Amino acid sequence: MVKVLFEGSIFLHQNLGGVSKYIVKLNDNLKKNNITSKIFFSLKINYYLDKNKHNNFFFLRLNKIPKFFTRFFFFFNNFLTIIYVKYYKPDIIHFSYYNNFLAKYLKTPYVLTVYDLIHEKKKYDKNIFSKKKSIENAKHIVCISKKTKKDLIKFYKVDKKKISVIYLGTETPKKNKTNRK
Repeated sequence: MVKVLFEGSIFLHQNLGGVSKYIVKLNDNLKKNNITSKIFFSLKINYYLDKNKHNNFFFLRLNKIPKFFTRFFFFFNNFLTIIYVKYYKPDIIHFSYYNNFLAKYLKTPYVLTVYDLIHEKKKYDKNIFSKKKSIENAKHIVCISKKTKKDLIKFYKVDKKKISVIYLGTETPKKNKTNRK
């Protein structure tokens, strides 16, 4: 049986957001298909994980990261993730966001999902997350559109064989069956 571990740095980045919701839903659907998967995060500020009661592993929920403690909390989160990976021994790790720190210390292959390359396209000077190392060292990359794949190849010269395009899904509410005449 394949064991998947979702690295949870995104849950310390955002309270709400599409990326964190995607990771939670992906984890839920893997479980529904009898694939062993967990989300690991030691600290979180995220709302979606409060609603998710699966056997995820975490220590502490914060309302927000206190000023001047951001680097410390991310370091703490990464350090505990490394320890948990050694304990859990997953077959593959899915990075929830670009995490160059973890990539240096993990021997387990990882998958990365790339949502867009807006920072590269708009030439923003302040690119908070250095994506290059995470992208280069990923075993496989999932892009959410053909355009994102094209941009990834253009900006990072990634081999096409290393990329899969998987469109984001939608949730449709279940309709109650009514007896209509």
